[in-house]
Amino acid sequence: MMPSKPEKEHAWLQQLVGDWSFSVEFPPDKEDEPEKFEGTETVRAIGDLWIVCESLGQMPGRKPVKMMITLGYDSKKKRFVGTWLGSMMDYLWVYDGALDESGKALVLETDGPGPDGKNMIAKEVIEIKSENERVFTSHMRGEDGEWKLLMTTTYKRKGEKQVSQGQGAVPHLVIENAAEALEFYKKALGAEEVARVPAQDGKRLLHAEVRINNARVFLRDYFPEHACGDGGTIKAPKSLGGTSVTIHLTVPNCDSAVERAAAAGATVVMPPWDAFWGERYGQVMDPFGHSWSFSHPLAK
Repeated sequence: MMPSKPEKEHAWLQQLVGDWSFSVEFPPDKEDEPEKFEGTETVRAIGDLWIVCESLGQMPGRKPVKMMITLGYDSKKKRFVGTWLGSMMDYLWVYDGALDESGKALVLETDGPGPDGKNMIAKEVIEIKSENERVFTSHMRGEDGEWKLLMTTTYKRKGEKQVSQGQGAVPHLVIENAAEALEFYKKALGAEEVARVPAQDGKRLLHAEVRINNARVFLRDYFPEHACGDGGTIKAPKSLGGTSVTIHLTVPNCDSAVERAAAAGATVVMPPWDAFWGERYGQVMDPFGHSWSFSHPLAK
């Protein structure tokens, strides 16, 4: 039997390795407040192909519960696979899933006994918020075909791997048609709009802020008619005929990030490739003349 070669999907799972604390919240009943409980989790790597997540938690007034998740990626089926088991039940949940289009969320499908004892179709999603935070949501499919949220678990990384969320440098982009760029960055990069300040003409933006890949980015329109406090030397890339800066994003899946940006209208400058420095790397040019690159670490 030939040994399996780690792929980018296996590398995606490796970012979960470490020690975590978690808080679970259940949706409220019509009259009751949400019920919560907390716990800890250790995620171990089994070589480069598998991870095992072991959790211990306790709900108020109840016995401690232990839980274990195994996750891997089947290269032949091109699907993520895994299991979930807990000390509170004798049923083994079996997972089958894939990454979403953003590459930041793993969607796992399964079935088993529901809250009423009947078999249910379930969906569980692991979403990467940052290097230090992820969210796990569990849903059941109702008779009407709609998904109903069962619980939300928020994980925070503990220990030496915890890194500061402060941002020492914030890119400030000058763009022709900043309002249009805002909408593009939402589609292409998953940007979240934080603020926008319109100019007096009601069309251009004096200032805007978005969060991209959990980082702050400022942007504004190009105002050739006045200096805007910069002496008139800060111009949009299109007015210069190019740019001298590339903004780099470390992402869970380089290929998915490049595909998403291209689908939104970016031009692929460098298709994803296995770079000699140990990362999967790709680069695009957005419609406004700014350059973006993406990478994720290759499995060792």
